[in-house]
Amino acid sequence: MNAQNSEIKILVVDDVPYNIQIVGNMLQHEGYDVSFANNGTVALNLFENRTFDLVLLDIMMPGIDGFEVCQRIKANEKWKDIPIIFLTAKADVESLAKGFEIGGQDYVTKPFNHVELLARVRTHLELKAQRLELKKLNDSLENKVKERTLELERANKQLSVLDKAKSDFLLLINHELRTPLNGILGFTKILESTMQQNQNTRYIQLINKAAHRLNELAEVALLITSLRADAYAKKLQTFSCKDVVNQSIGNVSNTAFKKNVGLEYTNPIAAKIEVDINLAQKALDIILDNAIKFSPDGTKILITNLETDKFVIVTIIDHGSGFTTKALHELWEFFTTESIMHHSTGFGLGLATCKMIMTAMNGNIEVNNVGGGGACVKLLFRIAEK
Repeated sequence: MNAQNSEIKILVVDDVPYNIQIVGNMLQHEGYDVSFANNGTVALNLFENRTFDLVLLDIMMPGIDGFEVCQRIKANEKWKDIPIIFLTAKADVESLAKGFEIGGQDYVTKPFNHVELLARVRTHLELKAQRLELKKLNDSLENKVKERTLELERANKQLSVLDKAKSDFLLLINHELRTPLNGILGFTKILESTMQQNQNTRYIQLINKAAHRLNELAEVALLITSLRADAYAKKLQTFSCKDVVNQSIGNVSNTAFKKNVGLEYTNPIAAKIEVDINLAQKALDIILDNAIKFSPDGTKILITNLETDKFVIVTIIDHGSGFTTKALHELWEFFTTESIMHHSTGFGLGLATCKMIMTAMNGNIEVNNVGGGGACVKLLFRIAEK
């Protein structure tokens, strides 16, 4: 007798007392806690007050037969996972298809083979125990997933609050920074116009240049913050690509003239592009300004257009030093050493800002070196729907 089986409760249902006696003796000898019922009604009544781990169920019984008993057990949420092994005569084997359809797990034929019956019982008890263990494990994992999900939701909520606070702070700082800068720019312009040409005038010019530099940086920082915080009021409209490019050329022409760098615009395309005009001008201004800054005196910057199915590509090629391999891998990152040293509107903001701008307008930007020295930047503006 196996003492470990004493906790396992098995119900044997058969209308023949002899069968009950045989099966009962086999199971009790193995130490199982065995209950008996001689018809379906008694069996179902026993379920009202007891819990069973397995049922051995005769199919052919007067009144409520084994099929109906099985159906009622499986229809009850509390009992549906209890394994049922049918007890059947060899002549009834063909009818077992119905038994399997309504939830029976196995069958044993009469007359009973001692080894076979006990083997089937052990197998289905083990399977039931494994299913329970798997369910416990699954429930535990689900609970852990729920807990982790709640933790992540709380963390994301905190991050959202912090991110908004950071964005609001940066917007405020940028706004407050620009106000005194505009004052400095205004006063230096007045001083420069009223003072006679002397050493002090040179100092005023340097202050004015530094203030302009800070003002440009503040504008770029404000733009980056607005785009990242989805606070920029983007307004996509239709413009001629040629007009947009010509406007930017005009914006930087004075800088190019002072540097003795030419701006050659070939193959202008009047195709309509869908852009936020302020963002588009900013992206072009940044790229052209960088190209001028890093072009040797006396060279030309080539600007061309190409129309594809979806985009008008504005290509800007200079004859500067180009990009190192490391720089090409870090083009869209803010504040990298390489971006500071190569084609950047100060402190590594230029190209990364252009990337954000083009993405916001559903466009793109591509950067590479050209043979013989120099850099090639392509701005892909989406063509407006006709």
